[in-house]
Amino acid sequence: MKKILCISGIFLAGITLFTGCEKDPILFDSSMNVVGFSETTLTLTEIQGGSVTLYLGAPAGAEATVVTLNVITEGIVNPAMEGTDFTISSKEVTVAVGTTSVEITPIDNDVFEGNKSFKLSIASNSKGYNMSKQKTVLVTINDDEHPLKNWIGEYSVAAVSYDGPGVYDEAWNVSISPVVDNVDRLQILGVAGSDQPVIAAIDKDNLTITISPAQPLGLVYGSDYGAVGVFYGGNLKDITWSTPSPELYSEAGATSIIGTISEDGSGMLIDNWAHLLTDYSGFIYDVFNTTWTKK
Repeated sequence: MKKILCISGIFLAGITLFTGCEKDPILFDSSMNVVGFSETTLTLTEIQGGSVTLYLGAPAGAEATVVTLNVITEGIVNPAMEGTDFTISSKEVTVAVGTTSVEITPIDNDVFEGNKSFKLSIASNSKGYNMSKQKTVLVTINDDEHPLKNWIGEYSVAAVSYDGPGVYDEAWNVSISPVVDNVDRLQILGVAGSDQPVIAAIDKDNLTITISPAQPLGLVYGSDYGAVGVFYGGNLKDITWSTPSPELYSEAGATSIIGTISEDGSGMLIDNWAHLLTDYSGFIYDVFNTTWTKK
């Protein structure tokens, strides 16, 4: 197959096991109980709060524990400060078996200061239960005064393949956020699952989005395919899954991808979005016609 999608899930359950022969129960004591966060990141806006989820993984009937949380801003370029930029419902949270939510409420203002972040970390729990490896959440508060605020947020992207429509289509969940120190640009994270940003320019007057070509995505399809880049695909749609001529490759790397955007930011249409394998002479992995819908 050209593309394989692997989905893994992690399930948390309290289980009592019994041996088949002796029928003696294998008993779980509190040394196996674990406390952690259910997510790694949370993105908010100044006008819309949200919550993080703490869990206690333990057999039914295990005692609840009081979890102490800390706010950490060290090492964050533009830190969000508690009491100035946000409040937390409580930093001493009683967590019983299962999950408990902690509310985070941003504090809105009318000044553009850029997106701010902080880390919420589990410092301790009163019962001394084990800590999950996932004991810190990175919380980002998007500044709603940004001049391009209409197009900042989370989008689901339906990427229809020119190589095999309905067969090789892709679905991306992307986050669009400001570019630090450049209010005319936005960065897109999550294209094909990439953790490398794609930079886009927004023209509010003409309602267009422009992506410069040859921006790297990394190894989004695995090491066998090598590095992948975003290129203009208008000249490649009829020759997907092949190596373009040097002339076509040069054109794909010199031509911007231009799409249209809705004025309220609810959606975008970007055609001729190509993914080329840059380690293999620009082999054309696929070209997509993409529809972006704000969540």
